[in-house]
Amino acid sequence: MQLVFHRIKFTTNIADQTTYKDDWQLCDTKDEARQQILALQNIHGDSLDSWGIAAITDASEKSWVEK
Repeated sequence: MQLVFHRIKFTTNIADQTTYKDDWQLCDTKDEARQQILALQNIHGDSLDSWGIAAITDASEKSWVEK
């Protein structure tokens, strides 16, 4: 199981402040995770501030590490 995490950069309506929103999702394989990153890059463009893919090695949800 892979964890895909990313940060979106955006400007608020309050004094045009720059802020960030972190999000994540689970993918079954590294290939699926890479496809998700490509999709995020296409959707968000320059607003995609950062991203990463990590293997889940331990978790309270056993189904996250069984695959």
